[in-house]
Amino acid sequence: MAKAKVNKKIAAVGVELPECPVCLEEMSTPIYQCLTGHSLCSTCTTNLRPPFCPLCRQAMTQTRNWQLEDMIERATVPCPNKLAGCVYTMVNMEVEDHLKECIFREMACPLGAVFGKCSWSGKLNAMSEHFKERHPDNFNVDPDAGITINNTSVTADDRHMYLVAQNKFLFIISFKIDTMQKMAYWAVQHIGNKNLLNSTFTRYM
Repeated sequence: MAKAKVNKKIAAVGVELPECPVCLEEMSTPIYQCLTGHSLCSTCTTNLRPPFCPLCRQAMTQTRNWQLEDMIERATVPCPNKLAGCVYTMVNMEVEDHLKECIFREMACPLGAVFGKCSWSGKLNAMSEHFKERHPDNFNVDPDAGITINNTSVTADDRHMYLVAQNKFLFIISFKIDTMQKMAYWAVQHIGNKNLLNSTFTRYM
């Protein structure tokens, strides 16, 4: 079996991540082997047309390299958003969960995602500036002072959304009228790092 080349740059971070012998990028799961035993990264395997190993021209199989996959899952890696400023390192298997709340991740504007009214996408830490410039009526309302919603009827389905910045935290406040259920809903959602939020509220409790 061909041995994957070790990425020396990751060695100081934790378990060494292997490189794909074809694209020379870090391996990602699932990892399949050819009849000879060469292991390729998931991306290279998916892109093979026809499905023959580029190293020996033998057919690729559905045989997984479980040992290599286990090593990759247990490796300690930096956040993929490291160049944008994220300093977190984590076990590779935790990257997907971290990216869901990383403050340096790319996010679509909530108003665009829900209402289709905005095509902006950018880093979470740029969200406040975007709302301030493009959606001032939906930004930084004061929940303590009350929120006034105009031009809304309880006989028609409706939905409103606001971005609220409290210290270093961002929250989305949503209001929805559902005439089918004959209900009106308020919802508050924190966007960002839940561990930071939990530790902060623990200190103040």
